[in-house]
Amino acid sequence: MTRIFPGLLLVSFLLSAPVASASTTLWRDTPRDLYIDGEIDRPAQILTAESPRRIAVFSTEMRQAVVFDLEAKRVSTMPRTTWTFAADRLTATTPEQIEPRRTNKLRTTNNGVYLANVAGRALALTSHHSIAGFLTQEELFRDFPVWKAIAAAYQPEASSVTALRSVSEPLTVRIAFATWCGDSRNYVPKVLATLRAAANPNISVELLNIGPDFDDPLDFIQENRIMNVPTIILDDGRRELGRIVETPATPTLEGDLAAIVQGTLPAHQGRIARAARLASGRYAIVRGASEAPSFEDWAIFSTPSGGHLVHSVITSTDRIREIWQTFDTTGRTTFIEVTDHSGNDSRRTRYRVGSDVIRAQSRGNTTGIVSQVVHVPDELTVDTTAIASSGFAYRRIRDVQREIDCYILGDCGTKGEVDRISIRLLPDEHIDVANMPRHALQFERIRDAKPESLWVDAELGITLKRTGSDGSSATLTSFTLH
Repeated sequence: MTRIFPGLLLVSFLLSAPVASASTTLWRDTPRDLYIDGEIDRPAQILTAESPRRIAVFSTEMRQAVVFDLEAKRVSTMPRTTWTFAADRLTATTPEQIEPRRTNKLRTTNNGVYLANVAGRALALTSHHSIAGFLTQEELFRDFPVWKAIAAAYQPEASSVTALRSVSEPLTVRIAFATWCGDSRNYVPKVLATLRAAANPNISVELLNIGPDFDDPLDFIQENRIMNVPTIILDDGRRELGRIVETPATPTLEGDLAAIVQGTLPAHQGRIARAARLASGRYAIVRGASEAPSFEDWAIFSTPSGGHLVHSVITSTDRIREIWQTFDTTGRTTFIEVTDHSGNDSRRTRYRVGSDVIRAQSRGNTTGIVSQVVHVPDELTVDTTAIASSGFAYRRIRDVQREIDCYILGDCGTKGEVDRISIRLLPDEHIDVANMPRHALQFERIRDAKPESLWVDAELGITLKRTGSDGSSATLTSFTLH
């Protein structure tokens, strides 16, 4: 545990970050591990650049910077002064044309490790593997000096610092993070800078680094319901006052910290960019005669790219499921985030949908990380269990009947599957929804010989009504245009 004492006020400053121009190359900090003669060099900084793809290594063990040219498959040395760093050391620039001092052969193993001999030293560059467990701020900054530079360059909001300085009772700020996580690198140093600026002896900090498979230390992950990093928990010793997960609900992380201690933290609106709110409503859902009804609260937004974002929260007797789903201008799904809460178990799964592949990664507080890569056809629909978005992709279907592939999401983060479904276009209808007349496209969808009918809003793409041959149904009980 690291306690924040007065007198340790962090002197922060801001300098302009270097910006690549037509005559310079931009390099970005990246988490990797460097081994020199078989020993890991944790404080080493690794930068990457594109076109051509290169990796630059800065180590106190090496007098010069070492450049791995991944396209030419050569390794060379360069003076460190070739790079102009931003104050936070997250980026740097070099002249567009740089001449290496000397080059050697670069070797690559089957598992993506880069090997080279430079100045009589054996270098190995691997993916980053975080070491799980508690550590002090001093240990974090010693092993990851870039995080220290980010904290030193950050100037926290004065009003948030004042709010934290006024805390008069013992408060623990528990920070679960991972050194492999970009959000952790971006936000955790800024939290530490804010707390040092507050210099409040009543506030103590616990830092915990999560392992690469998100299952170590498992007891802490389970007890504190950690499913994303960073997760920042404020605890007064009697109860949890609030938490920040991944990104702040307010414009800044220190703004969230201040809002939690003041009891004014707003609900997080999600990290997905959106434009106008178009409509919202609620469904009453009946899954079967023996099941208690559930409810789905939803909203649809336009996006800056011209597509749509649908947000649903499904509440049943034993689970809450939150779904964010984005669609491009053609109605094809591009991204899905599903968060399940059931008792003390929580899990979040993200699906990135490309033209021919779906990449899914799920992590939770009981099972670590589960990943899946599925190759899919170009024409694809996705079933997330949300009613609101279930017919969104069907608006572009104008054939009387057709077969189409559908990726069915797994339950609570398990792996999904691609199944073939039949879609039949039925005559349009004009129906009343919550006392509002709407033009509906009607479809019959058949999967596993089980038909169901969908009425999809012709303008918005939202499902207006759904009924199944098994007695299941979803009915809009409220509907509002914004």
